[in-house]
Amino acid sequence: VALPELRCALFVGEALTQRDVDRLRALAPQAQLVNLYGATETQQALAHHPLPAAGEPLGVVPLGRGIDGVELVVLGAGGRPAGIGELGEIYVRSRYLAAGYLEPDGEDGRFATNPFTGEDGDRVYRTGDLGRYRCDGAVVFAGRRDQQVQIRGFRVEPAEIETALAATGGVREAAVVVRHQQGEARLAAAVAPQPGVRLAADGLRAALGRRLPPYMVPASFLVVDALPRLASGKIDRRAVAGLVEQHQEVDVAYRAPRTEMERTLVALLREVLGAERVGVDDNFFELGGNSLTLVELQGRLERILGRQIAPVEIFNHPTARLLAEHLSAGSEPAVPAASGEDRGAALRRGRDRLRQRRRASRSPTMNPPPAEDEERGE
Repeated sequence: VALPELRCALFVGEALTQRDVDRLRALAPQAQLVNLYGATETQQALAHHPLPAAGEPLGVVPLGRGIDGVELVVLGAGGRPAGIGELGEIYVRSRYLAAGYLEPDGEDGRFATNPFTGEDGDRVYRTGDLGRYRCDGAVVFAGRRDQQVQIRGFRVEPAEIETALAATGGVREAAVVVRHQQGEARLAAAVAPQPGVRLAADGLRAALGRRLPPYMVPASFLVVDALPRLASGKIDRRAVAGLVEQHQEVDVAYRAPRTEMERTLVALLREVLGAERVGVDDNFFELGGNSLTLVELQGRLERILGRQIAPVEIFNHPTARLLAEHLSAGSEPAVPAASGEDRGAALRRGRDRLRQRRRASRSPTMNPPPAEDEERGE
């Protein structure tokens, strides 16, 4: 099927993805594509964003700006206007809003007078969607408030991680779900590559590590040919969760440590992660490692090896075999023997420091730490 005469196509409803854009451009290469945003409660109050011409990098598709008489407002903590790149809730300011709900059922707080003017006719609608301002003033969707999850004390929006993955080179589409392991919630990502592209978990993890804070980087990645979908065309998240769980049940073939360095690293990983068995090819993050246990492992290694180790060294070499090869390639001193009492005391001190850092880092607001990369706001 081809639509060469189609001049304009409007997208509204689900979040627009690169996959959707590519499919329609293949059918209608001359059409102007426009992303629209609105809700039943906002009636004619729409935001719009015309997409660039084919061949230009798309990245994350913004919701855009409001039409005449409509304004998208992103409010951060305490109801204050959010800054560029800061996460907040999207409000629609418009004269086209519905009067309210016939049966509010707790939703009556969605409609309110504009708090910045206080005028009766100036009303806003609280969408429940999360978003950010780009540098050009356009708003980018970042998930739903009611889909936030708690990961190690931080509020995380899976849709925001999916957006970052979709902006990674070679990724066609992605879905992020939450799985529970050893009583702790962990993020898992399923990713479908662009045609002809081979993706690796380590590369995806490193790419996200440059764009997102550590607690937002999934613990595991599953590369699939295509994401499962419902009859409506939406991603079947229950099926994605099933794929992720099935993937976790397929263990990497166990390989015992062979060198002194590998034996030292495997022993440390078992202690830090509380795992019964760790092979030299088992991935630190897929075993449940996170930013806190990474810092703990870093400190333990520095004391045992007598040299400084940057967290990125562990991040880039997440198995005992890879890390042993990396560390052995340097000129570090031989592994000294440490008494169990010394190791236990050092571990207790390290855990105390980590707990203090964790308490200090928790924020009462819904905003994650600001990203250094300006692309985070796009």
